[in-house]
Amino acid sequence: MKNLPVYSKDDVTILIPTLNEQEAIGKVIREIIECGFKNILVVDGYSSDRTVDIAKNLGVQVVYQVGRGKAMAIKTGLGLVKTPWVLIMDGDGTYDAKDIEKLLMMAVRHGCNEVIGCRVDKQNMPYVNRLGNRLISVFLSLVMGHKVKDPCSGMYLLKTDSVRELKIVSEGFEVEVEIVCQMLARGTVKS
Repeated sequence: MKNLPVYSKDDVTILIPTLNEQEAIGKVIREIIECGFKNILVVDGYSSDRTVDIAKNLGVQVVYQVGRGKAMAIKTGLGLVKTPWVLIMDGDGTYDAKDIEKLLMMAVRHGCNEVIGCRVDKQNMPYVNRLGNRLISVFLSLVMGHKVKDPCSGMYLLKTDSVRELKIVSEGFEVEVEIVCQMLARGTVKS
């Protein structure tokens, strides 16, 4: 019998960058908790709605990001993570919390520095975003020699030690592409 990967859900911090996500953040956090993950960190970009109140009422750690933009929220959160793994997940309800464990198992099994959660139903993405995502995927295949199916995904698991070595210079949503490029140069990435 093959040895199964060893991991604990306590080894992962779920980092959720938010900005005005009051419609979805409660559902997202409850689903993560129902899946057995306790280390949840919401990094808020100064929401003008009830996002922060909803998250705090659900008992998760909430901090305000330094600076502006999604990349700054991620950088702020990474500075607080103490677990071996960090999963970054958009707070808009796009991604299924049930996939977190699958990503963790794949990372442990294959010794990955990053595992990207690919969106199955891309029809909800605007056409321009789908096209851009496809072009970036082709570019990464050609330049980096590695196929990445959904490089702009807003749900991905990172080995905390590896991500701390990155030099993140972007400020906005291009952060996912910047991270995957640097992680490809450092080690194994699965999608």
